[in-house]
Amino acid sequence: MLDVYLCDVVHCIPGFVHSFLFFSFFFSFFFSFFFSFPLLPTSPFLSFLLFCFYFFTFFIIFSFFIIFSSYFFFIVRFPLHTSLIEMERKGRNYHIFQTNKQINNNNNRKRKRERKKKRNEKER
Repeated sequence: MLDVYLCDVVHCIPGFVHSFLFFSFFFSFFFSFFFSFPLLPTSPFLSFLLFCFYFFTFFIIFSFFIIFSSYFFFIVRFPLHTSLIEMERKGRNYHIFQTNKQINNNNNRKRKRERKKKRNEKER
């Protein structure tokens, strides 16, 4: 399962960013045409200026959101996920959303279980 999550991050990021930038370009073109089309019969030049303004505005917003989210996903989530998997392999059941009190309670439960096992082994 670890192999599914790990990928060559250097190669994944540009592919994702380029494919999503294409969608950003497409959607910004569509929205800008949709918003500037009603002005086309009355004043084509104003419609063209409005189209350019909307296009660049939407494109900047979409591309910034997409690039930020994809880089956040690959740079923050993948190493965090793999480090959690490694901690689980080592026998530590830490969870990212656990408070210190919950972690201490879990550790205390583990110690009690270990003491109980040792007592049972001594009694045998």
